[in-house]
Amino acid sequence: MNTKSSNTTIVEQISIKLGQSPDFVCQRLDIDQEWSLYCIYLASIVTTNQIDEMILKPAFKSKPNKEYSIHHPIPWLIQQIPLVQRKEIVETSEGINELLEGHCLLIPSTGEAFLSYDVANGEFRSVGEPSTESSVRGSREGFVEDVSRNVALIRKRLKNENLVFEEMTIGTATKTKVCLTFLDQVASDEIIDEFRSRLKKIQADSVLESAYIEEWIQDQTMSPFPQLLSSERPDIVVAKLLEGQVAVMVDGTPNVLMGPITFFQLFSSSEDYYQRAAFLLWRNTRFEKQKDSLV
Repeated sequence: MNTKSSNTTIVEQISIKLGQSPDFVCQRLDIDQEWSLYCIYLASIVTTNQIDEMILKPAFKSKPNKEYSIHHPIPWLIQQIPLVQRKEIVETSEGINELLEGHCLLIPSTGEAFLSYDVANGEFRSVGEPSTESSVRGSREGFVEDVSRNVALIRKRLKNENLVFEEMTIGTATKTKVCLTFLDQVASDEIIDEFRSRLKKIQADSVLESAYIEEWIQDQTMSPFPQLLSSERPDIVVAKLLEGQVAVMVDGTPNVLMGPITFFQLFSSSEDYYQRAAFLLWRNTRFEKQKDSLV
């Protein structure tokens, strides 16, 4: 942020940068005769009731200490709005990114920083059974298009302190969240480093689905065989993580990538983890019959 410019100008700069969008909202609260508070957000992707009840009302009803609030607006706001999911920002560009993520910004007319609060509306498809991978036995839950909820589905099944989630942003235009997932001390360090390196090397404008990531990180682009597995089932992903594989979750799609794989793993299905092995059952039965005949 340019400290020489007023924060009113900062609000105008953000509005112009966003193209003066119709869902851009700027509310001004006169906290004291000496300073004001600007609350800005994109109404289409936030929960406005949450902003009114948990942010604006506590700030408006408070009676600030004049000297303290003017010279220390950020500590004063943190006292009045003790929400955990907040972030202090000093760069205008970072504030714009927070707005696009579904956050609201509180910008005091004095000071050199402002606060960001997570108030995203969270309207996503409910968790249901994946239509492409139905099974007779096993879980009926499938991944959704929100990577945060997908993380929760994995944690629900794998309560392990070595479970690691590494989040990164890929796509200069879409700024898509990508989450690298693995079990530390189970997955090979070389494999983890290779996945991490390939993901960080991706230079793309947009990532709309996990297929974009798959094309960038696979070994042979001309091969007719897939080199990564894809699944919508959390139980399958957890099983692969326990086997030492690495998973890649992409925001905006329920399909999770897993690798590295072998040729024979392309023929496996979710039923393989829940059904009895018929060949082993037949072999054991035959052995018991032979043993009885010898007696």
